[in-house]
Amino acid sequence: MLLSLPVGPLSPAPDQFSTGPALSSLLSYAEELVDSTIHVEINGGAVLLTGRASSDAAIARAIEIVTGFTSRPVVCEILVA
Repeated sequence: MLLSLPVGPLSPAPDQFSTGPALSSLLSYAEELVDSTIHVEINGGAVLLTGRASSDAAIARAIEIVTGFTSRPVVCEILVA
């Protein structure tokens, strides 16, 4: 009897599970974002940022940090509170 082996990766790419937590860590340690609560989700190949920030400058800094770490598109739905 012949068995065919599956073609392609047997497990998801590590990037799929590591990018979100890595970005969350980077944002949580950024001095400019101390008063912010930003959640990171990888959704459909893009990075989705949600939550609240203390200012527009804090939102811009969060986006700058994320775009410096990944080449994925960034969707920002952070509110100034």
